[in-house]
Order: sequence, then structure tokens, then C-alpha cells
Amino acid sequence: VYPLEKIIAAQNLPLAQEPRALTMEDFAGKITLVFFWGPWTEPSVDALRRLAAVLPIFTRKDFQFVAVACPPPHEIDMPTDFLSWTETTWKECQIPVTCYLDFQGTSQTRFALLNQGSLEQPGRPAVVLPTAVLIDGDGMIRAVWEGWIHNREKEILKEVEHLLGPPVHAENATSPPEDVSETRHLDSSENNPPESATGSTHRDPSL
Repeated sequence: VYPLEKIIAAQNLPLAQEPRALTMEDFAGKITLVFFWGPWTEPSVDALRRLAAVLPIFTRKDFQFVAVACPPPHEIDMPTDFLSWTETTWKECQIPVTCYLDFQGTSQTRFALLNQGSLEQPGRPAVVLPTAVLIDGDGMIRAVWEGWIHNREKEILKEVEHLLGPPVHAENATSPPEDVSETRHLDSSENNPPESATGSTHRDPSL
């Protein structure tokens, strides 16, 4: 898949300057939710808006949301070309991440095959839009949601938060100075009986 704005910008560029495709290597080390959607169908666009509104796009640096726009089936006529339609719809959604394009539907089909458990199964699997794919930091698919039902965004968010775990705050990275001083005092003072240190430990299990 390729980023939408790079495709638009590259239309008048020579072939050697084509934009770089997104690969699985770009997902390494982060929890990633890949969302395949169709800009040509309103239920899919509505699902995109609802999902993006609840995901920790800004609050978690260890999470990334990858929205992938997919073309319609050949039998569906669009009022304009797929690229222009996608650009207009994405701007209307006002989601502050990069939109990617899967022109031939190959990436979505590959994910569908992986979800089946084998790339060797005969026939092309039925592809449903929208489809959400949750990938862990090791590149393993942890969950797949095909289609959309009421409140599905909450179900997806729950699984995302489960993989992310609790956030690591900066203040937890180092011990507060007060606690360090108190601990050193208890350890080094000759006038404090053992009972004081033991009692202090019981009062504050985190020490």
C-alpha cells in the first residue's frame, strides 16, 4: 500500500521517484491496527470515523493506526476516479494520520489469506469492507474483524488496550527523591531500630 498524498504528488514525477510502499517492517515494535475501508460506501466511511475517534492515536507512541482505502468492485460505478474520490472523502473525515491506498486490493487479500491460516488455499477469499486487523509488535496478527456492527469500535479498542497494557509515565521511570532519601536514612541510621524499618515497609508496600 502507498500513502495517498505521495501518490497524488507523484502523478507528475518520473517513475524513479515513485513513493515507497508501506511494508510489515514499518509495523515492528508497535501495536498496529490496519483498517481496510471503502471510500465509496458510506457505512465503511462511518465505521472509519467512529473507530478513529476512540483509538489512542495521540496518547500512545507505541500504537499506530493505518487506514487503507480500497477500490470498489468492478461492477460498481463511481462518479469520479478512485484517487479523487478517496482524497475528497479523507479530507472530510479529518483524521490526522496518513491514508494509504491499496489500488489492486492485493494487501487486503493477503491479510484475508493469512487469516485463513494458509497462503496455499485455492481460490481468492471473499474480502469484506471494512476489515480491521490487529498486529502486535512482533508482526503477528492477533485479531481480525470483518464487517461492522453497532459498537464494534469499543470491542476493537478493548483488544488494542489489552495488547498495549498500561501506559508508562515518565514520573514512574525514576524513584521520587523523597522516597530515596527516606530509604537511605532507614538503611544507614544507627538510631532507628529494625521495627521502624519494618513498619515503614508495611505502611508503603511499594518501597
